[in-house]
Amino acid sequence: MPTITESKKKLIIQREPSVSAQKILEAILEFDNLDLSDFPNMAEDKRLWIQEQLNSQPNPSEQNQWIEIEANAQPYINAEVLPGTTQEADRLAAVIEDYIRNWEGKRPSGNHVDEANVIFNKVLSLIEKERIRQEENDWSRVDINSKSSLIDYLRTYPDSVHKNEIDDLYWDATNQERVAEIEDYIAQFPNGIHSNEALGVKKAVADWNTVKEVNDIFETNEYIRQNPYSPFLSKAKELLRSQKAAEIRNMKAAPNNYEIGSLKNFLETGVFTANELIFQGVITQNILDTLDKTQDLPDISVAMATSRPECKEGYTDVFFFGIPSTGKSCILMGLTSADNMYINYASGGGNYASALQEYVEAGATIPQTPMGEVATLEGSIKEQGRKAEHKINLIEMAGEEFALKIAGNEELVFDFESMGTGATELLSNDNRKAFFLIIDPTADIISYNRRQHVGFDDMTGEKIFELVNIRCNQRVLISKMVDLLAHPDNTEIMKKVDAINIIMTKADLLGDMETRGDKAVEIFYDNYAKILDPLSDLCKEYSINVQNDYRPRLYPFSLGKFYVGGFYEYDPTDSNELVDAIRAFTRAKGAEGFWGKVKKALN
Repeated sequence: MPTITESKKKLIIQREPSVSAQKILEAILEFDNLDLSDFPNMAEDKRLWIQEQLNSQPNPSEQNQWIEIEANAQPYINAEVLPGTTQEADRLAAVIEDYIRNWEGKRPSGNHVDEANVIFNKVLSLIEKERIRQEENDWSRVDINSKSSLIDYLRTYPDSVHKNEIDDLYWDATNQERVAEIEDYIAQFPNGIHSNEALGVKKAVADWNTVKEVNDIFETNEYIRQNPYSPFLSKAKELLRSQKAAEIRNMKAAPNNYEIGSLKNFLETGVFTANELIFQGVITQNILDTLDKTQDLPDISVAMATSRPECKEGYTDVFFFGIPSTGKSCILMGLTSADNMYINYASGGGNYASALQEYVEAGATIPQTPMGEVATLEGSIKEQGRKAEHKINLIEMAGEEFALKIAGNEELVFDFESMGTGATELLSNDNRKAFFLIIDPTADIISYNRRQHVGFDDMTGEKIFELVNIRCNQRVLISKMVDLLAHPDNTEIMKKVDAINIIMTKADLLGDMETRGDKAVEIFYDNYAKILDPLSDLCKEYSINVQNDYRPRLYPFSLGKFYVGGFYEYDPTDSNELVDAIRAFTRAKGAEGFWGKVKKALN
């Protein structure tokens, strides 16, 4: 369509009131850049008449589409065989189908939907004829004496008219005296026309298929025990070997997270022998000897519930902050058993402390700290060669407490005193403080289920709880904690802090004693380097970590060498190093050392 110049367009618009509706209609139809919207002051009845006339005209877009379709479809209209390739025909069919879908409901004047349907069906018919021709051509090249050739053809044409013929040919080529070949036939033709002839071995095949599909190590072991004459015995033993190898890899990958119940089950059912596990290095004889004794260990929830969180005045409060499952309780276990640490079992946290000690002696880890629980242990560290000692309160909170209420901080409360959590209430006392940020090097995101109160029962009034999945991003929450420490609302608390350091737990997974320190530093700089400068600035502001030029120190920590089920052989090396670190930044009672005087002056 031609276009009208802007000057002529303005002239037509100006003269519109004196020009007939028919003339305006003719101008709109003639020029591509002129339409009703260019006449905003046109009388309504005149506008409606022109609009009705425009609506009755053939749609230019539809006409253009049809002209192109008709040109491309011309070779197909009278053809008996596909004039081009199948891909070309498929593309044409898609274009025609799109045209029909677009214009069938609108039906503008002069549309060609009915003609399109005829051509569409013709193209589809030619495509189907070509498919059948190609299928028959491929069938002529099939080696009917070759099982692989028959199956390859059937995979290409699963609905072939030759399907039953292939079934017969495949069965004829099957050695019916060999169970493996009968199993192969049933696998290829689960509903084949010869299924009834395979009933003699069908149960054995079905049982074996179940074992393979379940792929459970206990099921495989039981199948071998109950079917000593099975034709699939060798395959079952091979599967069991691979399953056992995979299970050993799981045990070695995360031994402290491995369920002790699974370990006992393996031994009781005979999947593994004790010697196998010892040979693989996933457990020791000493730990095997203590397995049955774990049921006598105290209930850690009861131990916490019967303890009283308190921070004795005049002591240094040592806080451990970390998300769930990062190993905070393991740190406390190690400290209670360290060579130079004395724990007061007659204090408020005595029950919890004694329970931790029993777990260390048994070489077992404790369950996760219950939500909302805060544990405090009253301890002291002797000053080497002097009568003075360092009085400390060790404070551990549930990881959920830290993740959801403190660092998570969904209510945007920034001062610790207003958070109302068990741990933050203890932060508000007048004692000197030391903080440890706990980092688990094995996971950035930790997911766990939390029991959450969601309402009350209408009949009984009892609380209703549901398990809610919680995801914690360790890197984000540690950064938030650093920001909280630096927040102006927490100034009064930070004035009482003498040290802020970092513990990287599960250090037994980082290599041997000589290299794991370097590995821990590498992991820290790869993932947490961004917190180092703000943390150091914070320490300078409040004269924290004076002994280390205001920079936090990184301490790799492990209870020892871990084995499956969270069992371990306690090694006090890391625990003793932590005790020495705590002693270095806390004030001794009875005699004031050099650094104590420096801290006192700076604070």
